Amino acid sequence: MTDRKRKIDLGDGGDPKNSRPRDVGTAANPGVNPLTGRQFSQNYYKILEKRLNLPVYEFKESFIQTVRENQIVVLVGETGSGKTTQITQFLVDGGYCQRGADGKVRGIACTQPRRVAAMSVARRVAEEMDVELGQQVGYTIRFEDLTGPNTILRYMTD
Repeated sequence: MTDRKRKIDLGDGGDPKNSRPRDVGTAANPGVNPLTGRQFSQNYYKILEKRLNLPVYEFKESFIQTVRENQIVVLVGETGSGKTTQITQFLVDGGYCQRGADGKVRGIACTQPRRVAAMSVARRVAEEMDVELGQQVGYTIRFEDLTGPNTILRYMTD
């Protein structure tokens, strides 16, 4: 691979139990969701425990670093490894969503092959991120747009 692109394989890796999440919330408010300013719910922590055991989670830091260092990244992973639900959240955690000087939100878009897939994945990720569907996480499909001015993660059909 060249220095401008790198391939990441999410195949069988090490022990995900040795991988720990970054501090939940902000340094000043460890139990506060930085996206909403509210305390994380108990459901968030239950879901987080399950997320930590997903195969993709052990690659979080190396994935973010790879994206920072390369213009093009090809991600390969088995069905169910977390490419759609987890990688997009890693990008959010890595700081790839921000408000521009013009006031518009620069976010992440993830295409899905079917309308139902876009809607259900958006709902699941919103729950995992402990936000309201249609606010920070939403979806855009033909004839329906459940996003808003604060949407940073959008699932959509192409």
